[in-house]
Amino acid sequence: LLSEDAWLRRRFIREALITSRLQHPSIVAVYEAGQWPDGAAFYAMKLVEGRTLADLLEESSTIDDRLVLLRHLSVSAEAIAYAHDKRIIHRDLKPENVLIGPFGETVIIDWGLVKDLDDDDDPDDARPTELTRAYRSVRDGRLTSAGAVVGTPEYMSPEQALGEPVDQR
Repeated sequence: LLSEDAWLRRRFIREALITSRLQHPSIVAVYEAGQWPDGAAFYAMKLVEGRTLADLLEESSTIDDRLVLLRHLSVSAEAIAYAHDKRIIHRDLKPENVLIGPFGETVIIDWGLVKDLDDDDDPDDARPTELTRAYRSVRDGRLTSAGAVVGTPEYMSPEQALGEPVDQR
């Protein structure tokens, strides 16, 4: 993380720590998290090569081509159910965040909007107002704040689209 903003740093570290608790073959693995001698935060995760489900769907010209991809939706649902059992919510699940590897593996990536339902100390609830306004745009923003609508509108749950608290339903 190259930013010196304390809130961004806290959020970055939180993402790494929450994601590292999710030990599932279809959730990108976090191997290590820490900070460099200069204080910059980092985390290392598994390199997942492949293509996004969005790219594969776009290239699928027939219903048969799309039916072949259906298996990846099922695997994604199982991985998200696992996260929900741990009371962890992705909040930005979409075809662009599902990678299909060269051996047919399905991996959910980009947990940057992750929400731990058991975390009462969520940095999303305490963002300074100036930066909250800057990141409120649904399309441009990748950060969250209490009451802000975040994520990708086409794939949001109704409560998320309304800016209400999300859960594992």
